[in-house]
Amino acid sequence: GMFVATAVHLVSAANINPFHAFAALSDVSTSVKVLLVVALVFGSVGGLVVAAILKRLDNVVKEYSSATANMFTAVLCSFLFPEKFSFTVYILFAMVLLFTWIYMYETMKTDKSTSGVTTL
Repeated sequence: GMFVATAVHLVSAANINPFHAFAALSDVSTSVKVLLVVALVFGSVGGLVVAAILKRLDNVVKEYSSATANMFTAVLCSFLFPEKFSFTVYILFAMVLLFTWIYMYETMKTDKSTSGVTTL
C-alpha cells in the first residue's frame, strides 16, 4: 500500500522536490520547530514501546490492539475537531462489534486454556 501511495503521489504531484517542505520550515518560529521535534521523538518512542509490548502477544491481539487504538483516536478526534469529525451510526456499530469481539476472544481463550489442565 505504501508503494502504491508513493507512486500515485509522484505521478500526481506538481512539484516532486521533497526538500520543498523543509524549505517551508524556515518561516516557522523556533518554538514550533521544538514542538515538532518533541512530537516526533514521543511518537517514535511510543512506537518502540508498543512494538516491544506487542512482540510477545499473538497476532489476533495485535490486530485488536491496533483497531482499539484507532477507535480511541476517533473518539479523541471527535472531541478535538467536532466541526470536522462526527460519529455516525456506522462508527458506533464498528466500535460495539470490535469491543464485543475482543471480549468474546478473551473469554474463549481463557476457557480453552483452563479446560485442558489436568491435575494429579
